[in-house]
Amino acid sequence: MRDAEIARRLRVNQSTVLRHLGPAGAQGQLLLQRDAAEPAPGMPRPPQPVPEAEPGREGTPEPGPAADAGRGAGGHGGGGSGDGAAAAGPGITGQVVSVCGRDAAARLRRPGRGRADPGRRGGQDLPGGVALLSAVSSCFALGEATLEQFKHLAAADAGPLAGLGALPDLRTIRPELADRTDPVAVQRLFASAMLAADPVLSGVYYVDDHFVPYAGAKPVAKGWNNKRGKAERGRADTLLAGHDGRAVCFVAGEPSGLAATLPKALAELTKAAGPGAQIMVGFDRGGAYAQVFRHCRDQQAHWVIYRRAPLAVPAMLPVITTITVGGKARQVTWAEETTDIKDYGQARQITLFEHGAVALQILTSDLDACPADILAWLKSR
Repeated sequence: MRDAEIARRLRVNQSTVLRHLGPAGAQGQLLLQRDAAEPAPGMPRPPQPVPEAEPGREGTPEPGPAADAGRGAGGHGGGGSGDGAAAAGPGITGQVVSVCGRDAAARLRRPGRGRADPGRRGGQDLPGGVALLSAVSSCFALGEATLEQFKHLAAADAGPLAGLGALPDLRTIRPELADRTDPVAVQRLFASAMLAADPVLSGVYYVDDHFVPYAGAKPVAKGWNNKRGKAERGRADTLLAGHDGRAVCFVAGEPSGLAATLPKALAELTKAAGPGAQIMVGFDRGGAYAQVFRHCRDQQAHWVIYRRAPLAVPAMLPVITTITVGGKARQVTWAEETTDIKDYGQARQITLFEHGAVALQILTSDLDACPADILAWLKSR
């Protein structure tokens, strides 16, 4: 194959293909190009088509150095190597494709995105913010993880998926996202809209603290890395995810405990869930601190956690209850009692029995929820 076809199929820049092929591969590509350009003996040379501007389309770049530089090394709209200084496509001009193309693009993406598809305006120009949102969401839908990877997409081919004639280049996207956008406000609006469209009916949100190591040159505080068993430089991310696995909000900062990071994360969750929403925060065994439980109680939020080993001997007799999980009947054997937590007070203790033995014990501040449901929530996690 030619290097341009390889780059198109792998969705990379043409110069990347040439660099990996090496000198011998590049020489072979030159021979392929020469053979493709030269006609067979005794056959007339085919006429070369003259490119013409599409009628009725505005913003078509004029031929010249600026237009040639914007096509990238591969001639298909991809950016060059490095930090993306070469243009990956034109700017956001509001140019749209046909209605059929936009409707098809909306169906190619996730079904929910069709409700916010910008191509419902009958061929009118798109506002800059709507075009930017459509372009960025389409690039992420195509599998690109960062803005820098957008330059590897063919601007002319991926543009119709966003409802545009071509994708904007990085020099257009970067200032719009970095200089005119508040990331915290965007995350808060996204979480609120997500929970409003599909709320967490159980009200259970799991919280977890993760250490992210840092290997750069900036002075960063140290924290304990459980994976390597030693103290390293890095940051701590406190993540709150819904019972169904959707990430709702997070807080990033210097390494610390949940006692310092949970108040900020719980405040963001309360704003996203809306006033009057029932919230139960689920901890793992590492978050069993009375200070954290007291903060949840002060914020009118319930909490639930596994009990650390050794498990207590239950004082109540077990009860068998049949519940429905995922449309299937399921029997749960449990026992319920009240216990005291140091520096907190009384809490509800639920014991799960399996094969006649104690398998799991849960502590919670919710005195009214069905114990079998609570056991199903945490056991499925």
